[in-house]
Amino acid sequence: MLQNFVAVFFIIYVIYKSKEIIKAVDKSEVIGPNLIQSPVFGAMSPDRLSGGTKTLILIDNDDEHIFNAVHCGNNCAKYLLKIAENKDITILLEHIIDFGEKFEIKILNTGKVVNNFDDYFREARIALNGE
Repeated sequence: MLQNFVAVFFIIYVIYKSKEIIKAVDKSEVIGPNLIQSPVFGAMSPDRLSGGTKTLILIDNDDEHIFNAVHCGNNCAKYLLKIAENKDITILLEHIIDFGEKFEIKILNTGKVVNNFDDYFREARIALNGE
């Protein structure tokens, strides 16, 4: 019984903590722990959130794993950087996304730290294509 309570409490906590991400990425409003109001789907459960939103929520709440960020697009970049302000994160990113003007990212494949789009693009191209 206590285990179920803890699991439910954690789900409620995570959904409410993630309201900003859900609003920004999916343009949806958290009504309750099991109800999201989406402009596309109407009333829906959290399992219908986009892959990018789900990935960001997992990254934000799990310090032990490397996440495949294949579903994260440009609308997720701001939140990847925001999460990384508070902890080191490692993601697998197989495409280039726009992190904006100011950032610091280490490309593990090449070992280079980049802080602008041109350097990021060059290093990501090397990492992705082996150029």
